[in-house]
Amino acid sequence: MTIKKNIGYIGLGNIGGPTAKHLINDEFNLYVYDLSEDAVRALSDEGASPCSNIPELAAKCEHIGLCVRDDKDINNILYGSNGILENANPGTLIAISSTISHASLAQWETDVTHAGMSLVDAPISGGAHGAAAGTLVYMVGCSQKDYERAQPVFETSAELVIHAGKLGSGTTLKLANNLMTYAQLIAVSEAFALAEAHAVDPKLLFEISAINGVINQNTQMFISARNDLFASGGVDLVKEFMSGNAGLGEKDLKCAIESAQATGIELPLTRLSQDLIKGVFLNETNYKDGFSNDT
Repeated sequence: MTIKKNIGYIGLGNIGGPTAKHLINDEFNLYVYDLSEDAVRALSDEGASPCSNIPELAAKCEHIGLCVRDDKDINNILYGSNGILENANPGTLIAISSTISHASLAQWETDVTHAGMSLVDAPISGGAHGAAAGTLVYMVGCSQKDYERAQPVFETSAELVIHAGKLGSGTTLKLANNLMTYAQLIAVSEAFALAEAHAVDPKLLFEISAINGVINQNTQMFISARNDLFASGGVDLVKEFMSGNAGLGEKDLKCAIESAQATGIELPLTRLSQDLIKGVFLNETNYKDGFSNDT
């Protein structure tokens, strides 16, 4: 009889929730925690074991996945009397799937190692739809030993799991990937504005891209969704649905810039993208009068 491994998951939002759901199977016992009781209930209804707090989850699990917003959230989960580091067992593997900074990761590595545990950075790409479909891409940074421990967990929700190298390598890949993604969103948004300014249907760009592949599917989905929201309710409706993602875009690009500075290189396009990305998400960039984010 195979003994099922106890896996914990903290952060059950639109990506973390469906990602964790794939862990409800014959190989794992899934324990979940989130500030949202509804999110916890949704997974407990599917067969996960709900935890009322982090110490309860940490004490039971040998692998704990984190999928939260930013470095601050992870600090709150790791540290203090109610944090993972003071309540998990030695040997516990902590896998961070958030997009984070290298500076924070270095500090967490020191503290996690001191506590006798293992840290893996495993950011993901594919969005909520990829999480639901089980087609995420994991970019993993850690030792080979920790990778082999974590890989079966990641594979439950992945189309591709990449071992990028040592701790931090996964974060490097993720920041680089996001940098390209946001730059394309800006480029396509400007291309739409140019087409509209000359009374050409900008959706023809999608038709062209079906042949030349310049616009990828995710960018096309974003532009279409944003413009449909704007057509339905204007800026206010776009803000309601896109403000959170706009903030994440600014945060991710800031992390990329800081990571570049730490190695002595400059990313001028990334700096410009950080200035522009909020306006692109909220459809507020004024192309006629120059670039401005009127939020």
